[in-house]
Amino acid sequence: QPEADPPLAEKPPSAQTVSPVKNNGHLRYPISNGVREHSSLTGFTLLEFIVVASISLFLVGAAITISLAGRKSFEIGDARITLQQELRRAEDWITDELHQAGQGTISNVPANGVWYNQIFFRTPSAVVAGRIVWVSSQTQYSLGGTGGKQLLRNGQDGQTVLANDISSFGVRRQAGSPYIVEFAFVGRKNTIVGDTINTTLNFSVKMRN
Repeated sequence: QPEADPPLAEKPPSAQTVSPVKNNGHLRYPISNGVREHSSLTGFTLLEFIVVASISLFLVGAAITISLAGRKSFEIGDARITLQQELRRAEDWITDELHQAGQGTISNVPANGVWYNQIFFRTPSAVVAGRIVWVSSQTQYSLGGTGGKQLLRNGQDGQTVLANDISSFGVRRQAGSPYIVEFAFVGRKNTIVGDTINTTLNFSVKMRN
């Protein structure tokens, strides 16, 4: 006659919720020696949360700072390039036109080394019998227009804007070289982020003797 299974061992206090297992044909409860197992997965403590939040805020702040610095650098570089292009455009126009003028046609910039804020001169219209015929009306360079910061050319064919964002314009002639006209420009432009960029340009034009 087969041997009857012995009664189940009493459940230990620490294994009240543990199911019996079959061992060598007998049902027994696993013994845990009174020690409960704990899961290795636990939640964040308050200190850990504060550390993680602090690191996250630092990284976000660093990213924002780098982004703003990059944008500022781009705006400054773009404003400087724009100013340089404006000044070069004015230089090219003035050089090409004034190079054809004669020193005797300048009416308001004497050769005394003093800086003036405008210049009047005449350009040639034709050559007849070896002599230059000058146009009847004068050409003028001066500041004006929007905000008084545009370099304007007024002539027989109307008004032309030669450059924008010009804060200072000067012209002079020296006594020792009256056929050379010196120009001095200062360009000024404000960026979107609030910086002010200044660029200067100085050049000379040799006129007809």
